[in-house]
Amino acid sequence: MNIECDQETLTEIEHAYKFNDAVLRHLIVNMTRAVTEPSPMMKEEKSRTVVGESAKPETARKNRRRRQPSNEVSRNQVVLTGKLIERNELRHTPAGLSALNFRIGHVSEQVEAGKSRSVNLEIEGVALGEVAQKLSKAAQEAEYRFEGFLAMRSKLSRQPVLHVNRFDLN
Repeated sequence: MNIECDQETLTEIEHAYKFNDAVLRHLIVNMTRAVTEPSPMMKEEKSRTVVGESAKPETARKNRRRRQPSNEVSRNQVVLTGKLIERNELRHTPAGLSALNFRIGHVSEQVEAGKSRSVNLEIEGVALGEVAQKLSKAAQEAEYRFEGFLAMRSKLSRQPVLHVNRFDLN
């Protein structure tokens, strides 16, 4: 943060940081003039973004390859057909992204160990951004094809949630 203030306010801020459990470390530097240009860390972050998008396509391709899983075992891709059986109100994250929580109902016949098996399940789903906005307007009880990945609901819960990146009418 870059704050211009008088000594009394600075003392109050130092005191607040010193006794706040949420603040692990702090450093207050007294400058003679305001620093308005981007910090070296911000400049580095912006250069990564530019390189990652279009500035150097061959470097971006190499970086993308490094981030991809090295083998099939580490993949987490889910394709599931089912009905949108329940949906919460569209909300927004603190960063301003649209977010939608919902439930998917799936019924099918699958083959397991050479035998037919009926599968009937419900799974929680979450969508962000444009996908959340479209899903909030989608007809319930229609059959959709959902694509995404599984993640835990939270750090404290081991329950899986399907994070939907794409959906189509089936």
